[in-house]
Amino acid sequence: MSSQCFFSLLVLSVFLSVASVGNSVHAEQQISGIQQEWDQTYFTLDNKPRKKALRKLIEKTEAMRKQQPQNAGLYIWEAIIRASYNEAAGGLGGLRQARAAKSLLETSIELDPNALDGLAYTELGALYYRVPGWPVSFGDNDKAKELLLKGLSFEKTDLEAFYLLGHFYIDEENWPAAIDTLEKGLRLPEQPDRPAFEQIRRNEMQLLLNEAKEQLAN
Repeated sequence: MSSQCFFSLLVLSVFLSVASVGNSVHAEQQISGIQQEWDQTYFTLDNKPRKKALRKLIEKTEAMRKQQPQNAGLYIWEAIIRASYNEAAGGLGGLRQARAAKSLLETSIELDPNALDGLAYTELGALYYRVPGWPVSFGDNDKAKELLLKGLSFEKTDLEAFYLLGHFYIDEENWPAAIDTLEKGLRLPEQPDRPAFEQIRRNEMQLLLNEAKEQLAN
């Protein structure tokens, strides 16, 4: 190989590497922006304006996901937003969003099971215990527990993973497991870039922890 040819290949390799890094940074910024917009929508708005804002955020995230069909993180966040709309809307419309969220999370796992530190497993587990079971929908508490634990095994510093698993144990009336999970979550360092999320989730976790301790004492 001539020195000129080698130099050309080296320049091309560097260019492609820089482009790949640039695309990765851009994708991370997009997901961070969606996360912050969801925080503001979900934690600060009342139900009616929240539903409207979530609907718009679904459309925005879906458009981004269709432009980047290999970006597993966008599938996860579209699913989170659709699941949040399910909570706000309820009824058959909400269940349709829950089923769509389930499909998105399963696709995300197929694309990259490690995306966003295994968040797809955590969110899929939450769906399985929040929706009704057969014949109304796909709810399944055994499957929910399996997925929630798997999600937590990926990332042990995710407040949401501890919150969701702790909430699950509360619903199951497994008070010792709920206490252990919630206490571990509350000991995590706060995320300064998510103030609304941190404040409200930690307050909710403390209330759940108090309930579990009270029930265990009775």
